Amino acid sequence: MSEMGGGAYTATLEQAEAIAYDGNLVITARPGSGKTFVMVEKITAATRNLRPFQGIIAISFTNKASNELKERCARKGVAGSRSFFGTIDRFFISEIIVKFGGHLIRMPTDFEICKLCDHPEYGELSSAKRPLTVESEELLFNALRDGLIFLEVVGETALRILKRSQACRRYIKARYTQVFIDEYQDCGESQHGFFTELVAIGLVGTAVGDLDQAIYGFAGKKSRFLRELATGDSFQHMSITQNFRCHKSISDYSLKLLGIGVRGVPPEDKRVVEARVPGGEEQIARAICARLPGIMERNGVEHLGRVAILARTNRTLAKVAQSVDVPYRIATSTALEDHGSSQAKMLDDMLTSYFAENGALTSFVRRYFSEEEDDRQYRKALSITCDLFDTPTGMLRGEIDKMIELASMACYNERPIGLAAVLFCELGDPERLANDYSPLGEGEVNLMTLHKAKGLEFDIVFHLEAYESIMPMFRPQGPDPAETQQALNLHYVGITRAIKECYLVLGTTRTNSSGRVKTALPSPFLSKNGLDLCRRHEDWIG
Repeated sequence: MSEMGGGAYTATLEQAEAIAYDGNLVITARPGSGKTFVMVEKITAATRNLRPFQGIIAISFTNKASNELKERCARKGVAGSRSFFGTIDRFFISEIIVKFGGHLIRMPTDFEICKLCDHPEYGELSSAKRPLTVESEELLFNALRDGLIFLEVVGETALRILKRSQACRRYIKARYTQVFIDEYQDCGESQHGFFTELVAIGLVGTAVGDLDQAIYGFAGKKSRFLRELATGDSFQHMSITQNFRCHKSISDYSLKLLGIGVRGVPPEDKRVVEARVPGGEEQIARAICARLPGIMERNGVEHLGRVAILARTNRTLAKVAQSVDVPYRIATSTALEDHGSSQAKMLDDMLTSYFAENGALTSFVRRYFSEEEDDRQYRKALSITCDLFDTPTGMLRGEIDKMIELASMACYNERPIGLAAVLFCELGDPERLANDYSPLGEGEVNLMTLHKAKGLEFDIVFHLEAYESIMPMFRPQGPDPAETQQALNLHYVGITRAIKECYLVLGTTRTNSSGRVKTALPSPFLSKNGLDLCRRHEDWIG
């Protein structure tokens, strides 16, 4: 027996086969199918008989996902001091560029992690062809000589160092035995190249992802890399498909949406509901709020925090929020997330931990500092963090220097431009600060974009904007197949966030990006593959 979520659990046959396989592996995992459980079990097995100086690499797409994976592995007895748990950019910088860039060129001891827009003399790197030409590569190394590490090309930088530095390759092969990457459908070209290079030098690779949750095509993240691994000869491909999260009718509906036929008569107990509302965003919000108590009671849901209203755009969420008459919280990206530097992301995590429940302080410090590797630095970081966590929210603005010192200790002494100014603005409004960084509460409905909801789950989901010209977007020159696929995947993500019931709420009007009211027509996705027969239909009038 093992754990998945919080209770006793026995692995399915699909999961057991994936856990037992000890070679290069691609796992394609459906939502709710226990992929984190599988990764935890595989990491536990991979670290069981390692030498004292060895570990594994576990890459996650976000700090939050990485923290969850590390903590679940720790509960299984996996020591994290010799292994790497974190985002791929953090691995690029800490384990490759900082340690081995100086083996190829003369790098200064002080360096700056920054964005290309802050250094126009290197601006052509942003539009350089991939893979980089010899000229572009030389420009990249010139930046390193100047002490500049650009976030936009950090993957290309690390990949070139890994390929050119024998010392780097020897270190990686001696220190790490396996590499695990989650959410592989969101990998870009440099990340994919880096992963395959690690496998080429002898690490056992495991890539985990879902081709149907690839929703970041606009940012150059392409699911084709996951598909290439799954269909190639170098990796064994296995799938885990059984959904442990959603009600069966929701799971079946989502698969049918993708053209994965679920045979038989449509279920009597339909948990995907098409709800029609006369009017636009204001009327939709009022209709949801009027029916929410009955919906929650019918599904045995006690807390508003288990309910989410999801939309395609922040603009729509803002309009909906104006007419929501129950407690709610809009989940938006924070200024520190938008800053993009490693220090900013670390401080975003610190503020999230600051507002979290008891016990978050020590967990936060251990995510960035190792008591085993550097006891002096760990104790200093713990002391600074204790001081920060003891500071009242309204006085945090006076501790900016201390925050930047802590982040600098954890993030390779980078000097990101504008971070102090971002912190000064971010810490100036204690009420907004608590709203942005506090954990999702039990007493508030969650309003967020479909992109923001990825990786989360709720008992009840109200999925808005399933409209023609929105999903997919209208293009005068005709539909773009890649964009249509991205929109379909996003719709799929929205539906599969629901555990007990998913409402596709459709108005008769919608407000476009120019603020004009347009007639709202259903998305063509709603009529795919006979899905109309698999939904319950309700008219929300009055």
